[in-house]
Amino acid sequence: MLTRLSDLVWGSMTSPIQGAGRSCKIAFARAVGLSTTAEGVEDADPLVRLRELGADRVQGYYCSKPIPAEALEALLFKPRPMFQRLERAA
Repeated sequence: MLTRLSDLVWGSMTSPIQGAGRSCKIAFARAVGLSTTAEGVEDADPLVRLRELGADRVQGYYCSKPIPAEALEALLFKPRPMFQRLERAA
């Protein structure tokens, strides 16, 4: 099963209250056997924080801009090691 948590990224990634909410949602999903997809990731900072919190997947402009349907197949079969790219840049 999969749950979409569209509000995981909106707002400040540094707010303790919003961070606690994100952490609880991810932990709850994991506890009931769901995987999570955080939407709205537009730069590296939310990606790193969501990785630390345990989000399973992310989507947003940081991963890919909207593309035509014809380009989707090529994108799906292209390896995209998002976290490796961040670790090399650090």
